Amino acid sequence: MKADLPSSVNVKLYQQEHLGKVHRVPDPLVKLGETEALPDAIIIDSVKTVDKPTVKSILDKIQQFKNIVSWIKNLEIILNGNVIPDANIVKIMQYLMKNKVVTSERDIPRGASQFYEALIEQLEIPKSWIKQKPRLRNNFPWQAYN
Repeated sequence: MKADLPSSVNVKLYQQEHLGKVHRVPDPLVKLGETEALPDAIIIDSVKTVDKPTVKSILDKIQQFKNIVSWIKNLEIILNGNVIPDANIVKIMQYLMKNKVVTSERDIPRGASQFYEALIEQLEIPKSWIKQKPRLRNNFPWQAYN
């Protein structure tokens, strides 16, 4: 408890810290050292608790098909042997597990569409596991009016 804050703020801080109401997400851009956590754990820890089992299942499936989907130590994805520059597996997985309105292509992490297609078409992961289906470029409803 902090003496300089109103009691109502202190109560919220206490709830957030001790009741798990705040979801702390590791920075996906942090370079991993030799002694840090494995990328699987970082990816799983980056999503909401309710999505952790689904993400774990997706990652387990990816482990069976490393020649199709994998990632390198800086968390950039590799699809069919090709590194997708700046396509961060953590950001993509967080995006796929959200169900939000996409208002711009900037809302979609680089590589999300290709990653989604690889999961669905090549790894045969059920579409129901993924909450956010990325739209392909030039496939936004408002572009029909331009």
